[in-house]
Amino acid sequence: MSSKVSEVPENIARSRELAEVQHRKSPDSASEKDWKVMFEAILEGTMAGYWDWHIPEDYEYMSPTFKQMFGYEDHEIPNNPKAWQILIHPDDLPGVFQVFEEHVQSRGKIPFENIVRYYHKDGSIIWVFCRGKVIEWDHHGNPQRMVGSHVDITELKEAQMNLIESQRDLEGHVAERTAELELANEALHKSQQQYEELYNNAPDIFLSVNPNTGKIMRCNPTLAEKLGDKTENFVGQSLLKIYHPDCHEAVQTAFNEFKATGRVEHAELELRRHDNSKIPIHLKVTSVKDKDGNILYSNSILRDISDIKDMENELIQQARELTFANQELESFSYAVSHDLRAPLRHMSGFLEALWQQSVTSLDEKGRRYLEVAIDSGNEMEQLIEDLLAFSRTGRTSIKKQLLDFGLLVEESLAKFEAETKKRHIEWQIQSFPKVNGDEALLRQVVFNLLSNAVKYTRNCRKPLIEVGCFESADPKEGLNDAITFFVRDNGAGFDMTYRNKLFGVFQRLHCAEEFDGTGIGLANVKRIISRHGGQVWAEGVVNEGATFYFTLPVNGKPARMNNGSEAEANTTS
Repeated sequence: MSSKVSEVPENIARSRELAEVQHRKSPDSASEKDWKVMFEAILEGTMAGYWDWHIPEDYEYMSPTFKQMFGYEDHEIPNNPKAWQILIHPDDLPGVFQVFEEHVQSRGKIPFENIVRYYHKDGSIIWVFCRGKVIEWDHHGNPQRMVGSHVDITELKEAQMNLIESQRDLEGHVAERTAELELANEALHKSQQQYEELYNNAPDIFLSVNPNTGKIMRCNPTLAEKLGDKTENFVGQSLLKIYHPDCHEAVQTAFNEFKATGRVEHAELELRRHDNSKIPIHLKVTSVKDKDGNILYSNSILRDISDIKDMENELIQQARELTFANQELESFSYAVSHDLRAPLRHMSGFLEALWQQSVTSLDEKGRRYLEVAIDSGNEMEQLIEDLLAFSRTGRTSIKKQLLDFGLLVEESLAKFEAETKKRHIEWQIQSFPKVNGDEALLRQVVFNLLSNAVKYTRNCRKPLIEVGCFESADPKEGLNDAITFFVRDNGAGFDMTYRNKLFGVFQRLHCAEEFDGTGIGLANVKRIISRHGGQVWAEGVVNEGATFYFTLPVNGKPARMNNGSEAEANTTS
């Protein structure tokens, strides 16, 4: 409580005593009315409500400022003790009576002081500091008159309560923050333990290097295990100690990159074991920096890639063996096919001669046998020709140049003019961009696909063949970085269940009696497009037609497949 508030009753008592003394000394100088005016003025100056209780008469004078403190005019509250007892909060009234009894029983030694709540006229609560004193007693020691004052301390009380509430909130926040810090410290401790366990037991090598000296500051036991030494023998040593001399120059390059940029994304180096053997590793480095951006030390991860290197070497060897085997197979296929042509031609020639000379003398069964032999010879000759063409496709070197693809289509269409003249085929030919490729091989691709479309629309009443292309820059369309060409027809189509067989050698989805062919044309298409870095695939519905697609990469880059098309294309080989 402020000194100003505590001093108000004392000021009132002294003021009244001073006025009474002045009145006794100079009764003519001031009337009773003047004295009262002077006293009221002093009370107004103290900003306090004054009360004067004449106990035997049950009369209590309450100053206008007393009543105004609670929102009432002077005439609205009668001057008796019951008036203020109605205004006081019922929970605080017993305490007022108790303090009064203690004050009377002690003959004023125990001060009459309390802080209570009053109801304002508008229903709000007014906090009041009340202080009084019995100033008259009878000869039996009973109180006769008591004076005192009320001071409105609502603002002070609210400030005090706000301060207490703030203190509670602060204590609550401190407690919460303390709990959070304890949890954080516990989590940090666990994290540090986990980090140490990971660091010490990781299969990869972890080490930190001083950027200024190039010396190892810390390393995990994996380094020692890999190199056959003790961990303490590496700490404080030059970084070059753990690397094989053959790659010291590459190590220095990586270290310079780390000092310049604070990281090394990829480097393949070789560690040196105690027996001078090598361990191939992949190196990745990040850095820890201070607030000014200066590198404090490195965080280096060295991964043993011995298994990967062994696999790479094995794959390289297998690729060499496969290439050699393919070359031998190509040579064998070419030699066999070439060597078969001469005797086959002799057989076909003699069969034709026999037909011309003896056809009239043979019965129907004999002529049928002879026809089958001649047809089989012709099929064999065609098969050999296709095999030779397929073999040449794999052996011939590709000579790429800028080509007018539309001209290749026109040239191929001209070859079918005689065959299709009476069939009334509807051709829908789009315009085409220029492409990079081998002219002879791509001409064979176009011819083979158009030949298929012409053949498999043979039984259609209104055959329709469409040739077009589209750019495949949008991944949603299946490819990117490529131009996709297609040949679409409304012919026999095929069952998509067997699409994996389409581009295989000798694979046919239709019987020879229905549609002729050797089953090598589409295999040749796939081989040619694959050698150009493209992909091939097909879509079809039985008796509703088929569409064959192939891609040619833009700017010589291999086309990348999306939406599963690459997997489908690869499985059709």
